[in-house]
Amino acid sequence: MRSALFILLLFCVPVAYAGLFHVGSGSPQTPTTSVDCLLQDAGVCKTISSRAKSKCPREEYRLLVRVSEGVAQTRVVSTSVCGRGFDSGFKNGIVSAGTFRCMGGGGKTCQCNQIRRSTCSFSINLMGDNRMQLLVNPNDGGPANTPILNLQQTECVLDTERCQGKTLFRCERTSKSEFSEVNKGNVLGKCGVTPQFMCEQRQGGTFLEGFCCQGSKSFNVKSPKVVCKPEKFVFFGITLFTKDRCRSTGGKTSCFIGKPIPERGVAVSKKVFNLGGKFVGCGGTSDLKKIIDAKSGGELIAFQPACTVLDFGHTEMLCTQKGVWETIKKKEEGKSFLQRRQPTLGKAEAGTQKCCPIDKCWDGNSCVPVGTEIKVSETKRIRCELTTKSFD
Repeated sequence: MRSALFILLLFCVPVAYAGLFHVGSGSPQTPTTSVDCLLQDAGVCKTISSRAKSKCPREEYRLLVRVSEGVAQTRVVSTSVCGRGFDSGFKNGIVSAGTFRCMGGGGKTCQCNQIRRSTCSFSINLMGDNRMQLLVNPNDGGPANTPILNLQQTECVLDTERCQGKTLFRCERTSKSEFSEVNKGNVLGKCGVTPQFMCEQRQGGTFLEGFCCQGSKSFNVKSPKVVCKPEKFVFFGITLFTKDRCRSTGGKTSCFIGKPIPERGVAVSKKVFNLGGKFVGCGGTSDLKKIIDAKSGGELIAFQPACTVLDFGHTEMLCTQKGVWETIKKKEEGKSFLQRRQPTLGKAEAGTQKCCPIDKCWDGNSCVPVGTEIKVSETKRIRCELTTKSFD
């Protein structure tokens, strides 16, 4: 479609073109040289020929072509030493054939005194879709045809860009003589296309801290951090007990094999736990150790040993002997204000069920024998006693 642009423009103007391809008389004398020019709005392409004698100034014959508001126009200009220049002005389509004054061909003088000898006929030769030539035939002398003008057709300026919504269009060379706008699609950094847009709208992922969570990617996020530190519980100025509690500065989603995992969420059948944007593993599953953090390049998961307990106040996360994280919710129904703030028996109960043999209890650090008193807080102790039920 683009290759026929100039022809279409020439035929779309309101003038008659009955003899468009049969201009001038005789066969055109094609010069060995040609001129390449980009045809576009607000620009002019031209090709020039000339004649001269030793005792006469040089005179020139020019063919000019331009596109004005989408319409192709031509113009013929001659500068004659015989005192009468010619300028057709720009005309829509092809300038009609005609004549203008020019020097005669005989002798060394300009020979402008004989009208018949000092007249040149001209016409425009159109060759194919994008080649034009001004044919100049003096009545006295050989032809002075211009070089062929190769019109490089385009509706855009080379290397310019424009946006249509989020789509980038760039003017590029599509052939030797043609330029056209090429749809480049969504290009990062152009037309408001951000990494987040590319991730969520084009890749179907979730954008997390500058990275796209999709496909096989996995990564931790930098913040917020979970801080676990001793927390005192005071009543009328008396410290009743101190308890290690974990607190996060806010929820943070991390990426595990292309899937967003919210804070305190689990993955891989509860083998992996999102602790404040960092993945924590239970036990040490060998296959999971091979997963690399796409952001840092290091290991994705920090594994914790069995029986590790993370206390969040109302709930606890326990790494069981089976290598999975288990949530233990504290029972607070019917308890007083102080009782609700006491450390629960979650650690001891969970340890007994998952971390120790049936004849021992977990004190938070190791399995202790029956009869051992386990300190839960400054005001609470429990005793390890035999049970007839196995929770393995």
